[in-house]
Amino acid sequence: MVTWAQGCGYKGKRSPFNGEGKLPWKLEWVAKWMTWGITIEGAGMDHSTKGGSRDVSGRVLGQVFGKKAPYNVPYGFFLVGGAKMSSSKGIGSTAKEMAEFLSPEMLRYLMLATPPKRAINFDTNEAYMVKMYNDFDTMRQGAFDPEKHDMYQEMYFITEPKVKEYYFLPPFSLVKNLIQLPHINISQVTEQMKGSPLNDLEKSHLQSRIDSALYWLDHYAEDDDKFTIQQHYNPEILKNLTPENQMFLYLFRQMLDSVEWNEAALQQLVFDTSRLVPTLPKNSFNAVYQLFLGKDKGPQVGSLLYYLDKEFVHRLLNEVPLDPNTLIPQLVNSADDINSFLEKEGKNIVKITAENAVYGTENISTLTIINEKGQKMIRRFVASPESVRLLNKWYTK
Repeated sequence: MVTWAQGCGYKGKRSPFNGEGKLPWKLEWVAKWMTWGITIEGAGMDHSTKGGSRDVSGRVLGQVFGKKAPYNVPYGFFLVGGAKMSSSKGIGSTAKEMAEFLSPEMLRYLMLATPPKRAINFDTNEAYMVKMYNDFDTMRQGAFDPEKHDMYQEMYFITEPKVKEYYFLPPFSLVKNLIQLPHINISQVTEQMKGSPLNDLEKSHLQSRIDSALYWLDHYAEDDDKFTIQQHYNPEILKNLTPENQMFLYLFRQMLDSVEWNEAALQQLVFDTSRLVPTLPKNSFNAVYQLFLGKDKGPQVGSLLYYLDKEFVHRLLNEVPLDPNTLIPQLVNSADDINSFLEKEGKNIVKITAENAVYGTENISTLTIINEKGQKMIRRFVASPESVRLLNKWYTK
């Protein structure tokens, strides 16, 4: 007995019947096998080693009762974030919590999609959750695709044994974002994506996916996974925006009406506008998140803007006080840097034009560069005799 345990000193007897006693678990295994006539029962890999608990219980069953031990299916650990579940260490979730979190078909998929002898390494981070649902949706779609039928059907129909028809659902990655946009009716969005009204099966599964996403946001999501739309421009964000960020927002709002209002076009506009600053696209994404979410990270920008009201997006962008006359002088490159860039990209460039303008006291030359893919890039430099002489060879050809 451990040294710190102290009893009350009472000694006595207690009946083991009527639920008042408990067998040592190796013998409890034997008792249940014998009582219920079990023929198949799996056990963890750690209990299934030679001479381990499974062997001991099997020998007791054979030698005491003359019965053959149930067929064993050894299985791996259920890991959470790479660690074994442990109630004493607070690692893992109860069965009740998992049932509240995941729908029955997702729980079955989680348990059955991994070969028995391999550990199930479950995690609640965004990347794992999105991949798990994407893999499930791929399997579900494949089960009803004649070309992929054999590969996916067996696994799918033990995951959802009562479902015999394909049903449409938006991906979990979209659902978890849409539930954070109060003005969005997810059922209507789903019907638009499907192109027709949802049937009862789709409504039921959509609600299950919404419930799981809400539970995930409330219990497991990191702060980076959550967001709240900023209703008005916050002047404080300018402290976090570089001149490149600000120029991007200025150009982005100028070009917004030049593209169709869909996710792909809006996402591409971020890349196209970034080349005109120039700045890295990741810096441009950061500027959008700062303005619309008040934070550095968020969902895919194209999707985020698409599901916001178009007039709202324009209004918020236009609220930001941005003056290109003060920004452009801060975005000039040295003539040597531009020359090196053109020498590196020279074989891919099909056209270069130059335009001079005065900003404040500086005469700045803007080079518009078109590559063979039709992509437009911008480089700026202070126009001096030396810089013009160095770069003149490029844009006079």
